Amino acid sequence: MFRNYLKVALRNLMKRKLHTAVNVFGLAIGIAACLLITLFVKDELAFDRYHDDYKQIYRIATRFKMAGQEGHFALAPAPCGRTLVKEVPEVIEAFRFRPKNEDIISYGDFHHKVEHVVFADANFFSFFNIPVVQGDPATMLTLPNTLAMSRSLAEKYFGTEDPIGRQVIIDKKHKYHVSGVYEDIPANTHFRFDVMYAMSSLEESRSEVWLNNNFYTYLKLRVGSHPDRVMQQINEVQAKYSAPQIEQYMGITLEEFTRAGNYHNSYLQPLADIHLHSRTDLELASNSDIRYVYIFSTVALFILIIACVNFMNLATAKNEHRAREVGVRKVLGHCASS
Repeated sequence: MFRNYLKVALRNLMKRKLHTAVNVFGLAIGIAACLLITLFVKDELAFDRYHDDYKQIYRIATRFKMAGQEGHFALAPAPCGRTLVKEVPEVIEAFRFRPKNEDIISYGDFHHKVEHVVFADANFFSFFNIPVVQGDPATMLTLPNTLAMSRSLAEKYFGTEDPIGRQVIIDKKHKYHVSGVYEDIPANTHFRFDVMYAMSSLEESRSEVWLNNNFYTYLKLRVGSHPDRVMQQINEVQAKYSAPQIEQYMGITLEEFTRAGNYHNSYLQPLADIHLHSRTDLELASNSDIRYVYIFSTVALFILIIACVNFMNLATAKNEHRAREVGVRKVLGHCASS
Protein backbone atom coordinates (compact mmCIF):
# COMPACT_ATOMS: atom_id res chain seq x y z
CA MET A 1 0.00 0.00 0.00
CA PHE A 2 2.73 2.45 1.00
CA ARG A 3 4.66 1.60 -2.17
CA ASN A 4 1.60 2.42 -4.26
CA TYR A 5 1.14 5.78 -2.50
CA LEU A 6 4.80 6.58 -3.12
CA LYS A 7 4.48 5.81 -6.83
CA VAL A 8 1.41 8.00 -7.15
CA ALA A 9 3.09 10.85 -5.27
CA LEU A 10 6.19 10.69 -7.49
CA ARG A 11 4.02 10.51 -10.61
CA ASN A 12 2.11 13.63 -9.54
CA LEU A 13 5.30 15.49 -8.74
CA MET A 14 6.87 14.67 -12.11
CA LYS A 15 3.63 15.46 -13.91
CA ARG A 16 3.61 19.02 -12.54
CA LYS A 17 7.33 19.83 -12.49
CA LEU A 18 7.00 23.61 -12.49
CA HIS A 19 4.50 23.59 -9.65
CA THR A 20 6.66 21.16 -7.68
CA ALA A 21 9.81 23.23 -8.19
CA VAL A 22 8.12 26.48 -7.17
CA ASN A 23 6.48 24.94 -4.13
CA VAL A 24 9.42 22.91 -2.81
CA PHE A 25 12.20 25.39 -3.56
CA GLY A 26 10.16 28.31 -2.28
CA LEU A 27 9.72 26.58 1.06
CA ALA A 28 13.34 25.40 1.11
CA ILE A 29 14.74 28.88 0.41
CA GLY A 30 12.50 30.38 3.09
CA ILE A 31 13.64 27.83 5.70
CA ALA A 32 17.29 28.23 4.66
CA ALA A 33 17.12 32.02 4.98
CA CYS A 34 15.44 31.67 8.36
CA LEU A 35 18.15 29.27 9.58
CA LEU A 36 20.98 31.54 8.39
CA ILE A 37 19.49 34.53 10.18
CA THR A 38 18.95 32.40 13.28
CA LEU A 39 22.64 31.42 13.28
CA PHE A 40 23.63 35.08 12.99
CA VAL A 41 21.35 36.07 15.87
CA LYS A 42 22.60 33.18 17.99
CA ASP A 43 26.21 34.24 17.41
CA GLU A 44 25.45 37.86 18.33
CA LEU A 45 23.77 36.79 21.56
CA ALA A 46 26.69 34.48 22.44
CA PHE A 47 29.36 37.21 22.61
CA ASP A 48 31.62 36.84 25.67
CA ARG A 49 29.46 34.10 27.15
CA TYR A 50 32.09 31.37 26.83
CA HIS A 51 33.85 32.59 29.98
CA ASP A 52 32.95 30.47 33.00
CA ASP A 53 32.29 33.49 35.24
CA TYR A 54 30.85 35.87 32.65
CA LYS A 55 27.79 36.60 34.81
CA GLN A 56 30.09 37.92 37.55
CA ILE A 57 32.35 40.01 35.28
CA TYR A 58 31.66 43.72 34.71
CA ARG A 59 33.54 46.49 32.94
CA ILE A 60 33.81 49.95 34.45
CA ALA A 61 32.60 52.79 32.22
CA THR A 62 32.95 56.47 33.05
CA ARG A 63 30.96 59.60 32.32
CA PHE A 64 32.61 62.89 33.14
CA LYS A 65 32.41 66.61 32.60
CA MET A 66 35.48 68.57 33.52
CA ALA A 67 36.81 71.99 32.47
CA GLY A 68 34.06 72.31 29.88
CA GLN A 69 34.79 68.95 28.28
CA GLU A 70 32.47 65.93 28.42
CA GLY A 71 33.24 62.28 27.81
CA HIS A 72 31.71 58.84 27.96
CA PHE A 73 34.34 56.13 27.86
CA ALA A 74 34.74 52.47 28.76
CA LEU A 75 37.82 53.51 30.71
CA ALA A 76 38.86 53.96 34.32
CA PRO A 77 41.85 55.41 36.21
CA ALA A 78 44.98 53.28 36.61
CA PRO A 79 44.61 52.69 40.38
CA CYS A 80 40.89 52.04 40.25
CA GLY A 81 40.86 48.25 39.96
CA ARG A 82 43.40 47.38 42.63
CA THR A 83 41.90 49.93 45.04
CA LEU A 84 38.39 48.54 44.63
CA VAL A 85 39.63 45.02 45.39
CA LYS A 86 40.98 46.35 48.70
CA GLU A 87 38.06 48.57 49.69
CA VAL A 88 34.90 47.02 48.22
CA PRO A 89 34.14 43.57 49.71
CA GLU A 90 31.99 42.47 46.72
CA VAL A 91 34.94 42.92 44.30
CA ILE A 92 37.12 39.82 44.44
CA GLU A 93 39.40 40.47 41.44
CA ALA A 94 40.23 43.21 38.95
CA PHE A 95 41.91 43.20 35.55
CA ARG A 96 43.13 45.93 33.16
CA PHE A 97 43.92 46.41 29.48
CA ARG A 98 45.91 49.33 28.09
CA PRO A 99 45.75 49.36 24.27
CA LYS A 100 48.84 50.31 22.32
CA ASN A 101 49.26 51.52 18.78
CA GLU A 102 50.30 49.03 16.16
CA ASP A 103 53.86 47.78 16.49
CA ILE A 104 56.44 46.40 14.11
CA ILE A 105 57.71 43.22 15.73
CA SER A 106 60.92 41.73 14.37
CA TYR A 107 62.48 38.32 14.81
CA GLY A 108 65.72 37.91 12.93
CA ASP A 109 65.10 39.07 9.38
CA PHE A 110 61.34 38.74 9.66
CA HIS A 111 59.46 42.01 10.27
CA HIS A 112 55.71 42.20 10.65
CA LYS A 113 53.32 44.97 11.63
CA VAL A 114 50.95 43.79 14.36
CA GLU A 115 47.82 45.89 14.75
CA HIS A 116 46.11 44.29 17.75
CA VAL A 117 48.52 44.99 20.60
CA VAL A 118 47.76 45.62 24.27
CA PHE A 119 49.31 45.78 27.71
CA ALA A 120 47.58 43.30 30.05
CA ASP A 121 47.67 42.55 33.74
CA ALA A 122 49.30 39.30 34.80
CA ASN A 123 45.99 37.67 35.82
CA PHE A 124 44.54 37.69 32.30
CA PHE A 125 44.44 33.91 31.93
CA SER A 126 42.79 33.35 35.30
CA PHE A 127 40.30 36.14 34.73
CA PHE A 128 39.20 35.11 31.21
CA ASN A 129 38.88 31.63 29.71
CA ILE A 130 41.52 31.82 26.99
CA PRO A 131 43.45 28.51 26.74
CA VAL A 132 47.24 28.62 26.96
CA VAL A 133 49.22 26.62 24.39
CA GLN A 134 52.73 27.11 25.82
CA GLY A 135 54.01 28.74 28.97
CA ASP A 136 52.81 29.11 32.54
CA PRO A 137 49.55 31.11 32.58
CA ALA A 138 50.21 32.24 36.16
CA THR A 139 53.57 33.87 35.38
CA MET A 140 53.85 34.57 31.65
CA LEU A 141 52.76 38.21 32.00
CA THR A 142 54.46 39.07 35.28
CA LEU A 143 58.00 40.12 34.30
CA PRO A 144 58.72 43.42 32.51
CA ASN A 145 59.68 43.21 28.83
CA THR A 146 57.87 39.92 28.29
CA LEU A 147 54.96 39.20 26.02
CA ALA A 148 52.48 36.49 25.08
CA MET A 149 51.21 36.04 21.54
CA SER A 150 48.44 34.16 19.82
CA ARG A 151 49.04 30.75 18.29
CA SER A 152 48.56 31.96 14.72
CA LEU A 153 51.03 34.82 15.16
CA ALA A 154 53.57 32.55 16.89
CA GLU A 155 53.39 30.15 13.94
CA LYS A 156 53.94 33.06 11.57
CA TYR A 157 57.08 34.15 13.42
CA PHE A 158 58.61 30.90 14.61
CA GLY A 159 57.06 28.14 12.51
CA THR A 160 57.84 24.83 14.23
CA GLU A 161 60.44 26.38 16.58
CA ASP A 162 59.73 26.63 20.30
CA PRO A 163 58.89 30.33 20.81
CA ILE A 164 59.34 30.37 24.60
CA GLY A 165 62.32 32.52 25.54
CA ARG A 166 62.88 33.86 22.03
CA GLN A 167 63.79 37.53 21.81
CA VAL A 168 61.88 39.85 19.51
CA ILE A 169 62.47 43.54 18.77
CA ILE A 170 59.57 46.00 19.11
CA ASP A 171 59.71 48.98 16.74
CA LYS A 172 63.42 48.29 16.17
CA LYS A 173 64.42 49.43 19.68
CA HIS A 174 62.73 47.56 22.54
CA LYS A 175 63.76 44.00 23.35
CA TYR A 176 61.05 41.64 24.61
CA HIS A 177 61.08 37.91 25.33
CA VAL A 178 58.24 35.59 24.43
CA SER A 179 56.93 34.04 27.64
CA GLY A 180 53.81 32.30 26.38
CA VAL A 181 51.50 31.38 23.53
CA TYR A 182 47.72 31.31 23.81
CA GLU A 183 44.93 30.10 21.56
CA ASP A 184 43.54 32.67 19.16
CA ILE A 185 40.86 34.67 20.94
CA PRO A 186 37.39 33.65 19.65
CA ALA A 187 35.69 35.92 17.15
CA ASN A 188 32.62 36.36 19.36
CA THR A 189 34.51 38.45 21.90
CA HIS A 190 34.52 42.25 22.28
CA PHE A 191 38.33 42.23 22.43
CA ARG A 192 40.77 40.49 20.10
CA PHE A 193 44.55 40.79 20.54
CA ASP A 194 47.45 39.03 18.87
CA VAL A 195 50.09 40.30 21.30
CA MET A 196 49.86 41.10 25.01
CA TYR A 197 52.73 42.87 26.75
CA ALA A 198 53.20 42.48 30.50
CA MET A 199 51.57 45.42 32.25
CA SER A 200 54.64 45.69 34.50
CA SER A 201 56.49 47.03 31.43
CA LEU A 202 54.29 50.14 31.49
CA GLU A 203 55.23 52.84 33.99
CA GLU A 204 51.79 54.44 33.65
CA SER A 205 50.16 51.31 35.12
CA ARG A 206 51.59 52.23 38.53
CA SER A 207 50.12 55.73 38.47
CA GLU A 208 48.03 56.93 41.43
CA VAL A 209 46.23 59.66 39.46
CA TRP A 210 42.43 59.31 39.61
CA LEU A 211 41.63 62.05 37.11
CA ASN A 212 43.06 60.22 34.06
CA ASN A 213 40.96 57.48 32.47
CA ASN A 214 43.24 55.31 30.33
CA PHE A 215 42.66 51.69 31.35
CA TYR A 216 39.90 49.25 30.41
CA THR A 217 39.13 47.85 33.83
CA TYR A 218 37.11 44.71 34.58
CA LEU A 219 35.83 43.56 37.95
CA LYS A 220 34.80 40.11 39.08
CA LEU A 221 32.09 40.30 41.74
CA ARG A 222 31.15 37.77 44.36
CA VAL A 223 28.22 35.51 43.51
CA GLY A 224 25.02 37.20 44.66
CA SER A 225 26.47 40.73 44.65
CA HIS A 226 24.12 43.51 43.60
CA PRO A 227 25.71 45.62 40.81
CA ASP A 228 23.82 48.79 41.78
CA ARG A 229 25.15 48.65 45.32
CA VAL A 230 28.66 47.99 44.03
CA MET A 231 28.37 50.96 41.64
CA GLN A 232 27.48 53.22 44.55
CA GLN A 233 30.53 52.00 46.47
CA ILE A 234 32.76 52.49 43.43
CA ASN A 235 31.71 56.12 43.10
CA GLU A 236 32.27 56.67 46.81
CA VAL A 237 35.80 55.29 46.53
CA GLN A 238 36.52 57.40 43.45
CA ALA A 239 35.23 60.52 45.18
CA LYS A 240 37.41 59.72 48.20
CA TYR A 241 40.62 59.57 46.15
CA SER A 242 39.82 62.11 43.44
CA ALA A 243 38.75 64.89 45.83
CA PRO A 244 42.29 65.77 47.03
CA GLN A 245 43.61 65.56 43.47
CA ILE A 246 40.88 67.90 42.20
CA GLU A 247 41.90 70.34 44.90
CA GLN A 248 45.59 69.88 44.08
CA TYR A 249 45.36 70.23 40.30
CA MET A 250 42.33 72.50 39.92
CA GLY A 251 42.47 74.52 43.12
CA ILE A 252 38.85 73.83 44.11
CA THR A 253 37.13 71.40 46.45
CA LEU A 254 35.02 68.47 45.29
CA GLU A 255 31.88 70.36 46.36
CA GLU A 256 32.88 73.39 44.29
CA PHE A 257 33.77 71.07 41.40
CA THR A 258 30.28 69.55 41.54
CA ARG A 259 28.47 72.87 41.97
CA ALA A 260 30.16 74.12 38.80
CA GLY A 261 28.29 71.42 36.86
CA ASN A 262 31.20 69.00 36.67
CA TYR A 263 30.97 65.30 37.43
CA HIS A 264 33.03 62.12 37.28
CA ASN A 265 30.80 59.07 37.68
CA SER A 266 31.27 55.39 36.91
CA TYR A 267 28.87 52.56 36.20
CA LEU A 268 29.18 48.83 35.53
CA GLN A 269 28.58 47.10 32.20
CA PRO A 270 27.88 43.35 32.34
CA LEU A 271 30.43 41.52 30.20
CA ALA A 272 27.78 39.77 28.10
CA ASP A 273 26.06 43.12 27.33
CA ILE A 274 29.06 45.00 26.00
CA HIS A 275 28.84 43.87 22.36
CA LEU A 276 25.15 44.67 21.89
CA HIS A 277 24.42 47.37 24.45
CA SER A 278 27.56 49.47 24.99
CA ARG A 279 27.56 52.91 23.34
CA THR A 280 30.75 54.35 24.80
CA ASP A 281 33.57 56.02 22.93
CA LEU A 282 36.93 54.30 22.35
CA GLU A 283 35.63 50.74 22.44
CA LEU A 284 38.18 47.96 22.08
CA ALA A 285 36.38 46.75 18.95
CA SER A 286 33.38 47.75 16.87
CA ASN A 287 30.22 46.75 18.67
CA SER A 288 26.88 45.75 17.22
CA ASP A 289 23.40 46.83 18.32
CA ILE A 290 20.63 44.87 20.00
CA ARG A 291 18.21 46.54 17.59
CA TYR A 292 19.77 44.59 14.72
CA VAL A 293 19.02 41.37 16.60
CA TYR A 294 15.37 42.36 16.93
CA ILE A 295 15.15 43.43 13.28
CA PHE A 296 16.77 40.29 11.88
CA SER A 297 14.70 38.06 14.17
CA THR A 298 11.53 39.71 12.90
CA VAL A 299 12.68 39.36 9.29
CA ALA A 300 13.44 35.66 9.82
CA LEU A 301 9.99 35.03 11.29
CA PHE A 302 8.36 37.02 8.49
CA ILE A 303 10.22 35.04 5.80
CA LEU A 304 9.25 31.73 7.40
CA ILE A 305 5.58 32.71 7.63
CA ILE A 306 5.52 33.85 3.98
CA ALA A 307 7.21 30.63 2.83
CA CYS A 308 4.71 28.48 4.74
CA VAL A 309 1.69 30.45 3.58
CA ASN A 310 2.94 30.32 -0.02
CA PHE A 311 3.46 26.56 0.24
CA MET A 312 -0.06 26.01 1.63
CA ASN A 313 -1.65 28.26 -0.99
CA LEU A 314 0.03 26.48 -3.88
CA ALA A 315 -0.79 23.09 -2.41
CA THR A 316 -4.44 24.07 -1.89
CA ALA A 317 -4.70 25.45 -5.42
CA LYS A 318 -3.84 22.03 -6.83
CA ASN A 319 -6.30 20.10 -4.68
CA GLU A 320 -9.11 20.44 -7.23
CA HIS A 321 -7.00 18.59 -9.79
CA ARG A 322 -6.85 15.60 -7.46
CA ALA A 323 -10.59 15.52 -6.77
CA ARG A 324 -11.18 12.91 -9.54
CA GLU A 325 -8.35 10.71 -8.22
CA VAL A 326 -9.74 10.84 -4.69
CA GLY A 327 -13.21 9.97 -5.99
CA VAL A 328 -11.92 6.96 -7.94
CA ARG A 329 -10.01 5.74 -4.87
CA LYS A 330 -13.12 5.95 -2.75
CA VAL A 331 -15.18 4.01 -5.29
CA LEU A 332 -12.57 1.31 -5.71
CA GLY A 333 -12.23 1.02 -2.00
CA HIS A 334 -16.00 0.60 -1.64
CA CYS A 335 -16.16 -2.01 -4.42
CA ALA A 336 -13.29 -3.96 -2.93
CA SER A 337 -14.93 -4.05 0.48
CA SER A 338 -18.24 -5.27 -1.01
